[in-house]
Amino acid sequence: MKEFKEMLIDSMSPHVAASMRETNGSPCGCEICERCGANNAHRNRQRTAYVDSDNMMTLCPTCQDDADEYWASMWEDYYGGLL
Repeated sequence: MKEFKEMLIDSMSPHVAASMRETNGSPCGCEICERCGANNAHRNRQRTAYVDSDNMMTLCPTCQDDADEYWASMWEDYYGGLL
């Protein structure tokens, strides 16, 4: 038996159903969070300030806030150690 989400997507017009499948069932076009699996994530650059690395992650707003706090703390420690 199909999951409810699949049954719902199948009941939509073919164009909308294809779009929903491409976006993992998210009507907003969001992606899946790399950390928690929520389907309201967006790809953002992390606040690492590393010039030569790929520091993009797909995170939901909650996980993005956690990552921002983490990097703010790391940079605070780094700059605190320079004084």
